[in-house]
Amino acid sequence: MPDASDAASEERRDTRATDPAPEHPPTTRRLGVALPVVALLSLLAIGILLALVIRNGNRAEAWQRRSWQQAVSIRELQRVLGTRSSELNFRIRQVNKLTASVRRSQTALARSESDVSSLASRQRQLADEKAQVEDQRAQLEVESDTLASVAGAFQDCSGGLADLLSAVLDEDYTYASEIVAGVGSDCRNADAELADYQSRYG
Repeated sequence: MPDASDAASEERRDTRATDPAPEHPPTTRRLGVALPVVALLSLLAIGILLALVIRNGNRAEAWQRRSWQQAVSIRELQRVLGTRSSELNFRIRQVNKLTASVRRSQTALARSESDVSSLASRQRQLADEKAQVEDQRAQLEVESDTLASVAGAFQDCSGGLADLLSAVLDEDYTYASEIVAGVGSDCRNADAELADYQSRYG
């Protein structure tokens, strides 16, 4: 017959067999949910930072390209200004030669008029010549006015080129961009007036 101690031991074993399994504490469950979320947020933050680094790098490269292109444009503008200045100096020398020629013609005309007035005995013979001289004087006056217009046009062109060159040397490219079209128009107008003068008077 079993004794009382054996019965108590058997009862304790039955009690342990029927007890439910221990549950995980709430803190452990919350950590299991939070860790994946933290990892996902970390990956998202790293992705955003990487995107910002790439975008800033692209912006830096774009600004470097823009700076290089602007430097090339400035060098080209300076080259064009140098060429136009040389052409302008050549045109001015031509204008000066034409001006001297007109002055010589005017002096010759003045001498002709003096001879006409002093040769009364040849008045009839020289009547036609005097009329021709008057025509030539009128033509010379028109030619002189035309030449003055050509000189004024080249002065406008020269002044514009000087302003444009000063703006470039001062690195005032905004002002240079504003006046470059007008300067080009003035210089083309001066060339056109000179070409018209030469076609009419040689």
